[in-house]
Parts: sequence; structure tokens; C-alpha cells
Amino acid sequence: MRRYLVFLAVIFLCFIFFNVNTSAIPTGEVITTRASEQFGMNISVSNATLSPPETPPASPPGGGGGGTTVSKKVGPAFETDKELIKVQLKVEPLQIGEELNIPLKITNTYSGSLDFNIESNLNELLTLSETEFSIEKDQSKDISLLFKAGKDFEPGIYPGKITITTEQLVKEIPVVVEVKTKKTIFDVSLDIPPKYKEIFAGEKIVFQITLFNLGEVEKADVLINYFIKDFEGEIVDSQEETIKVEDQTSFSRTMKTSKDLKVGEYVLGVQAKYQGAVGTSSDIFRIKEKKSLIGKSIYYILFGLTILVIIFIIILLKREHQKLRKSVSSMYKRKTNKETEKQEAKVLKKAQSNRKIKDKLEALEKAYHAGYVSKEAYKKSEERIKKLLNR
Repeated sequence: MRRYLVFLAVIFLCFIFFNVNTSAIPTGEVITTRASEQFGMNISVSNATLSPPETPPASPPGGGGGGTTVSKKVGPAFETDKELIKVQLKVEPLQIGEELNIPLKITNTYSGSLDFNIESNLNELLTLSETEFSIEKDQSKDISLLFKAGKDFEPGIYPGKITITTEQLVKEIPVVVEVKTKKTIFDVSLDIPPKYKEIFAGEKIVFQITLFNLGEVEKADVLINYFIKDFEGEIVDSQEETIKVEDQTSFSRTMKTSKDLKVGEYVLGVQAKYQGAVGTSSDIFRIKEKKSLIGKSIYYILFGLTILVIIFIIILLKREHQKLRKSVSSMYKRKTNKETEKQEAKVLKKAQSNRKIKDKLEALEKAYHAGYVSKEAYKKSEERIKKLLNR
């Protein structure tokens, strides 16, 4: 019985150990800025709270998908007033393109002064007013972001990111720059339904396209380019087709994503081209992480095994209890039987003794009536024999 109890204890310890491992809180928190949730120019971000580290700072994550913040310490760090920046620039052939200046506010919420380093992978389109600076505790600083398309810059959609680094936190702000021609004959808009804002790698993404004829031509064939880019600016997939447009037309399209896409945000873009004029539009979607079923399976298997062991132990205990009851009952019966036999033997012995005494009394009476015994002797003997019977 003890072996079964030890086995149950081992199973329970294994189950508790596994459960603690799967639910443990990591020492370094990873905060993800979800650009796809709000697609606008000016979006406030929540406080990035982290704590003091015991390990060296981690380097920023690389690869496809942008808009993540990675903690290197746990405790307060800093805030930015934007989590996504999207701008549109217009260009003309043989001329310098349009400029746009956007401020980025950074606030130090740490317990002391912080040294900042800022960089971007959109060097041809974005110039930062400062790249290295310090901000005192509870103070803020505005960094000027100058977006500018150079001479003969190719119209298109250019995703990228601004990386802000301190000893406490590395944060990436996704940036989408749409460059279109100043003269647009056919404009375009793109919208991803909420259902397809988050998908798994390898799934299809459905989106809505609307083409607008701005009135310079009555009817024309417009070349439409669709593409998916990551925030490193790499094209992941692309398609094109020609659509006949009169006034306005809306339609939906589907693109199947690659199974090799990494988890993160991506830009789905569209360009409408006609006689050198280019209209652009874009939206952001996210490739989400597939949760492993192995961990859950092990958890449920262990849980099921634990339940089975408990049931097994209960059955064993019940059987042991029944055996014990039977054993006690048997012992009691045996004891009772012995006592009964003794009592019966005693009664039988007494009955036999009484029988003998009665026989003696009858013999005495016969002897008295036959005259062999005097009356006085008879009375004494009779009294003595009756005393023996009444004991």
C-alpha cells in the first residue's frame, strides 16, 4: 500500500513542477507595440514599465515584422507619443519631392537620467534632427522627423522603423511612407477587414480595393500592383493585374501568405498606375504566433494520469478497507463462536451433571420405598441432592 502512495506523490510532484514551469513569469518582459490595431498618424502609447536587470542589455530583434519594444530591464523606462507613423509624400518628375516635418516626443519616466540613441532604416526618406542625447528624469524632448523624397524618387510604399535605444529599453516604432505622384489620374484605397488583421503564416488575407477616376479620362485600363512588405523594406509577395475603370469600382482580392513568414507586423500595399501617374494606399496586418499543442497535450496527459492514479488509489483504499472489515468481522465471529461453544459445553456439562444427580435422587427414592433406607437417611440424602440440583 505504501508503494502506491509513494507513486501518487511522485506523480503529483511531477505535475506541480510542470505546471509551475509552464506558468512561470519571465524575468525580462517583452512589450509588443501593435501597429495594426490603430492605423493613424498620431497614436499615444502606454507606459513601458520594466525592472532593474541582472543581465547585460539585449540587442534589438531583427527580421520581418516591425513595431516591437523589447525590455532589457524591469522598471520604468520611457514613453513616446507615437507608436506608428504613416506619411504621404508627393513627387513630380525631374523635381525634388515634397517635405513633411513630424515631431516625436520622448518622455523619461525612469528614476534617473537616460542616454538615448535613435536610428532609422529609412535613410533615403527620413532625417532625424538628433541621434544621440540625454533626457533628465520626468523631462521630455521633441525630435524632429524630416520626411523628404529626393529628385526623381520612385513612387511606392516604403515601410521601415525608428529604433530608440537606452540602457533600459529598446523600442521600435513602425513607419510607413507612401510616395505617390503629384498628378494622380486614378487614386486608390485599400482596407483589410478586421477578421484578416491577424492571421497565421500560410493563411489567406482578404482585402478590399476601391479605385477612383479623378475625371481626366472617361474610361481606361489601370495597372494594379499588390504587394506585402516587412518593416525591413523587403518584398515578401507581389501580384499585378489590369482593371478597367470608368468612374469608380470596388472589389476584393485574396493573397496567400507564405508559411515561412515570421511573427510580426507587415504592410499590404497597392499601387494604381496609369500613364506615369501613381496612386498608393496601404494597411497593416499581423502574422500571429501559432501556439504549440505539445505543451498543452503534455499538461492534459499529466492531469489525466494524475486523476487516474487518484481513482486507482481510492479503489485500492476501498478494497483494503473492505478486506479489513471482513478480517475484523471474521475475527469477531470466531471469538463469538468459541465463547458460544464454551457456553454450550458448560450447559451440556451441567445438564449431564443434573441428569446424574436426578438419577441418584430416583435411585434414593426407590431404595427408600423398598425399605432399604431409613426415613431419616432418606431425608438427609434428598436434601443434599436437591441442593446440588439448585446450584
